[in-house]
Amino acid sequence: IPADKAGDDLIAKWYKPYDKELNEVLGKTKNLLYKRDTFYSTFDALIGQAIQTEMKSDIVFTPGYRWGTTVLPNGDITKDNVYEMTAITYPEVYTFELKGAKIANLMEDIADNVFNSNPLYQQGGDMSRLTGASYSIKIDAKAGKRISDFKIGGKPIDLKKTYKVSSWGGNLQNAGENLEKKKIRPVYEVVSDYIRAKKVIDIPLKSNVKVLDFDCGCPQKGAKC
Repeated sequence: IPADKAGDDLIAKWYKPYDKELNEVLGKTKNLLYKRDTFYSTFDALIGQAIQTEMKSDIVFTPGYRWGTTVLPNGDITKDNVYEMTAITYPEVYTFELKGAKIANLMEDIADNVFNSNPLYQQGGDMSRLTGASYSIKIDAKAGKRISDFKIGGKPIDLKKTYKVSSWGGNLQNAGENLEKKKIRPVYEVVSDYIRAKKVIDIPLKSNVKVLDFDCGCPQKGAKC
């Protein structure tokens, strides 16, 4: 399909003042980087790893919205790629404390907001992505009974324990305690610094979520997803 010259010219006009910044090559990726699956995407995993590394968190919550381009294996990761995935109007990364019981309840609430069989009770279309944690889910289970085998740092979640949590793209920090105000930074800067330091990014095509009652096509051994 031939390019539309007027469209190309318009894009070039608005990009020109920012070309140097947007075209900065931060590093390379060994595997496909994308942000479009329901429970796990490699760009989400990259964002979560960057936050966890800088903030020293036990668990990271990132928003599950799905958009942006795909970076192919062995391709360059540019600043523009990072902005595509993170440049929203509330990009701040917050680090704070939450009890295990509250984390478990939050995950059940999020799952019900996404998967409730009554559309009038669906209050969100995206499942939060987690770094530093794994779990199984039954989508058709009753509210409060969907999440099982929930682990943080490879160990079963301790409902009485206080965990260090980081999040961005929402207001989860309002539910926590002991907010680390000096660590608040825009997520795109956290991710850009991480990629620059690593130089080569190697995110596995392996989900940290097992869907037990539907075959969603995710690459996960030992479950339907």
